[in-house]
Formats: sequence, C-alpha cells, structure tokens
Amino acid sequence: KALFIRNLHTFIAVAQSRHIPLILASQPISEDKTTWDAYLKNRPYRNEIVYPLHEEFVAHHRLFSELTREQASAYDVSFVDLSETLEPTEIATRLADYITRFNLISL
Repeated sequence: KALFIRNLHTFIAVAQSRHIPLILASQPISEDKTTWDAYLKNRPYRNEIVYPLHEEFVAHHRLFSELTREQASAYDVSFVDLSETLEPTEIATRLADYITRFNLISL
C-alpha cells in the first residue's frame, strides 16, 4: 500500500513538474465471477498467471482505486471513476483489451 502511494506521488510529481495534464482513473473490475471467468477463459496467458481468489482480486482493485482517488484529491488531479462509467460487460471486454493493445499504463 505504501509503495503504491509513493509511486503515485512520483507519477503525479513528474507530470506536474513537466506541466503534463493528468487524469487518474480507477481500474474497474466486474464483481461478477461468471463474467470474470468467461473473460479469462480464452486468454493465452490464463495458465501462466496465478490469480488470487476472485473476491480478493476485487478487494485489491477497490483498495487501489480508492487510494488513487484519495491521492488525486490530495494533489488536485482530475479523477475518473471508471467503475461508475462502464457496464460490467464493458469492463472485461473493452477496457482491458484496449489497455493491452495500446500498451497504456493503468493505475
């Protein structure tokens, strides 16, 4: 948790020192285990990565999204809660593939 916050501080400081507009966002996840399992089913890396239990994975996402929200507020940085803007099916099928395809950094 402390390391994540420190990394966010560094990310924000670098962007602000270079006058780069910054928008932080939550990393949404479907809380529906069926959707999650269906998403992972056809991924080529599914046998290479050991994921925590779905409930733990969701809890981690919630924690880090909340930490991101708090740091955005503390540093007056824009924040978008993607969990509130994407439908659960869009989360798995659109966002993750987009981030992977375009090699974007997701916090």
